[in-house]
Amino acid sequence: EEIGVLSRSAFNSAADEPKISTRDDMIAKVSQPMAQVPPLAAGLLTSHDFNQGDAGKRVKKDVMRKHMTRVISEVMDSDPKVVYIGEDVEHGGYY
Repeated sequence: EEIGVLSRSAFNSAADEPKISTRDDMIAKVSQPMAQVPPLAAGLLTSHDFNQGDAGKRVKKDVMRKHMTRVISEVMDSDPKVVYIGEDVEHGGYY
């Protein structure tokens, strides 16, 4: 019974909130403030770091999808309670 009272109270409180009717109002309500990203220190990373492997051999750049799929696989292997649900799971994971 107590949960019903709390649910009705929460619903009534939400119903009384002012309605959002424009995109600008929605962005103002839910968006995080923009934070300036500081520039990298000079020489910290270069395009050379991303294109050369050991002994100067060229290597293919890794893509985010590859890393996300690997991390998801590692987490699922380490914890049997983890479940991955999504549209493209059968076709290779994260896209």
